[in-house]
Amino acid sequence: MTGNSMTTAPAGGKVRRRVILAVGSVWGTGVLAAAVLGAIAPISGILQDELGLSLVQAGWTTSIVTCVAAALGLPAGVLIRRLGFRTALLTGLLILGVAGGCAALADGFGVLLVSRLVAGAGYLLVFVAGPVALMRITEGPARGAALALWGTCVPIGLGVSAALGGAITVAWGWRAWLALLAVTPLILLLGVLRNVRSATTSTDEGHRTTIKLRRRPVLLATAFAAIAAIGVAVTTLLPRYLTEQHGLSVVDAGVVTAVLSFSNVLGSVTAALLLRRSRSPQRGLWWIVVVPVVVTITFASFAPTWVAVGAGLVALVSNGFLVSLMFALVPYTVDDGADADLANGVLAQLGSLGTLLAPPLFGAAVTRFDWGSTGVLSAVLAGLAVLASMFCFRRKESEG
Repeated sequence: MTGNSMTTAPAGGKVRRRVILAVGSVWGTGVLAAAVLGAIAPISGILQDELGLSLVQAGWTTSIVTCVAAALGLPAGVLIRRLGFRTALLTGLLILGVAGGCAALADGFGVLLVSRLVAGAGYLLVFVAGPVALMRITEGPARGAALALWGTCVPIGLGVSAALGGAITVAWGWRAWLALLAVTPLILLLGVLRNVRSATTSTDEGHRTTIKLRRRPVLLATAFAAIAAIGVAVTTLLPRYLTEQHGLSVVDAGVVTAVLSFSNVLGSVTAALLLRRSRSPQRGLWWIVVVPVVVTITFASFAPTWVAVGAGLVALVSNGFLVSLMFALVPYTVDDGADADLANGVLAQLGSLGTLLAPPLFGAAVTRFDWGSTGVLSAVLAGLAVLASMFCFRRKESEG
């Protein structure tokens, strides 16, 4: 009996270590893909000068990656169902590496735009396949925590790009920065090959040829799109607001916004802790009602600077919490994880659509009315998210 327990403990430790390495490898691909998403923003001014790009062209090279995800999220879910999550991750990393190499060698707008378009395909494969992989390689409370951890990929990846992109470009040039993003996927590819194994259950096999989009994942994705839109709007509008209304310098406003944006991670960690302890994590979605309140305070004309910044901090921490929670709730919207690929595809598509439309939508509202309109628009989107969440988790969906 003692001998059995002595042999079982090391075996259990080995399995746990293998799972941790697999989760870390998948999470690393997500951070990298998010870094690629934000790769152009910190060097756009230099690219304009050296490649002769207009402001509009620079904007397209920044946003085209999100456009791909907004247009092709669901088809990517269908493709990943056929490829398998491991093959999709490896393919996505390979595409990101090739696209990064082409971008590093670009000599004009055309090549740079096409390379970013291709990178968008790699980004999409990673962001749809990543959560599916985490669902397959974890179970129990660890599954919810791993999926919540996935919600940190975008803020951390964008933070890495913001921190390293400009610094490397100043030291060695923009081609060195983009070349680094071309080599890193190949290194992570080795990690996925070594640590992430394919796992196909009998349920997966039975549903592999059935393509049916169910109601509950669409409702969750709708709520996700609304919350993502509010978070992006706050992040993009805050520097301008702090400069115009509170007299901060452009540099100071940018630093404050960067710090607040990175606070998304605090919300994601909170979501991971909640998911390890709660048997009804969907109740955490009621935190949505707090978001429009703190957004209203952030952009209120009567609020002093410290109140506006504090409310902005609460808004973005809440956003990180809700985004991670929604990733983790995907398994609750599908039957036995069989349709996780399609569910994550629609989540990626509607989420990307929300982040794509949010800046012009909120910008138009501020231009037409005033800064207070951000609170009203946030309330409308939060209301949509609450309604979608209520219908999503009101009762177990019965679909044949």
